[in-house]
This record gives sequence, C-alpha cells and structure tokens, in this order.
Amino acid sequence: MARALASDAIYLVAFLILVWMYRDVLKADWKVYWKHIWRNLVLALIAWAIIKVGLEGIRWAMTQVGLSVSAVIMPASTSINDIKTIQIVSSLAPLLAPFSEEIMFRGTLFYQWTNSKIAGPIMFIVSSIAFGLVHWNSFNGQIISMIPYMFMGAFFAFIYWKSGNIWHNIMAHLFFNSYPILMALYGLFTM
Repeated sequence: MARALASDAIYLVAFLILVWMYRDVLKADWKVYWKHIWRNLVLALIAWAIIKVGLEGIRWAMTQVGLSVSAVIMPASTSINDIKTIQIVSSLAPLLAPFSEEIMFRGTLFYQWTNSKIAGPIMFIVSSIAFGLVHWNSFNGQIISMIPYMFMGAFFAFIYWKSGNIWHNIMAHLFFNSYPILMALYGLFTM
C-alpha cells in the first residue's frame, strides 16, 4: 500500500510539472480535439480496442517462439481482495499516466522530430522502447514482458504522427488505463 501511495505521489508531481510545461500545446490541441469530440472519443475507443487486441496478439506471438511473457505481476501471496484494494488505491497513477507519458514520450521524445527524415524514425523507435521500459515496475524488471508495451508505444507514436494532436493519444491511453480500475471497482462492489 505504501508503494502504491509513493507511486501516486511521483506520478502527481510529474503530471503537474509536465502539464504546466506543455500547457500551451494542451490548450491549443484541446480546442481542435473538442470541435469533433464525439468522433474523437469513438476513435479513442477504437484505438483502445486495437491496443487490447494488439497486446494480446503480441504476447501470444512471443509465446509461440518460446518467450515467456507475463502480464502485470502481483506477488503470489496477494489475495483477490488485496489486489482490488491495491488497484483502487493506486488508481491515481494510471489516470495521470496518460497525460505524463504521452507528453513525455510522444510530445518531447518523438513529435518534435517528425519533420526530420533521419531523427524522426530514430525517435519513433527510441520513444517506443522508452515507453516500454518505463513500465519496468509493472513487470518486476522482466524486459521480455515489456516488449508488448514497446509496440504499444509505437502505436501511440503512430497515432500522434498521423493526427498531430496529443489528445488523441491521451484519450486512447486513458481508456486503456481505466479498464482495470473499472473492473476492480466492479468486482469490489459486486462481491
């Protein structure tokens, strides 16, 4: 529980710093995103579905070539009620991460380089790998298990490259991160 609270505090500080630093981009892009909000939310849901299917497909393909891939790791002694409590208490980080991670990896590392024929593709790859590696704690440092998240980072970079609007990434990422939280809440209140 203390680890979850410490993680939330770190994400909150990173969130506040990054949102303040990129406030002009976020405001300008939001005005454009808001003009077609329903279409954009549907596109974000479609992106969420592609990410969910893509992650499972990549994990399956990795197991077919003999790589052991795990989803997010919880200690073996963790009960179902403890897992739900941890997910709910630590729900701040997954809700702030889309803002922080998309600004950091897509806005800072990737998008500013898209006009360069050399640096653009390099930063596409670098931002995707960095995105996967930032999920180190989710997989207890098992780099092989982070590979699907590197592909997810590449998909997010592709979305930003095509749309030019950071809010497409933030909303798709927010939908992706919200799913486990909603399932934990559902499980908590239906038991």
